[in-house]
Amino acid sequence: MNLRRKNRLWVVCAVLAGLALTTALVLYALRANIDLFYTPGGNSLRQA
Repeated sequence: MNLRRKNRLWVVCAVLAGLALTTALVLYALRANIDLFYTPGGNSLRQA
């Protein structure tokens, strides 16, 4: 295998690993079901 093809293979593997890691982190964050804002109706019912 020549050097150019080997480098391209490493880049493709690194990109795929990065996408897999990003997907895993997003799915882990969504699993927690975090609400980062309150709706206006929910805010009026909530005591400060």
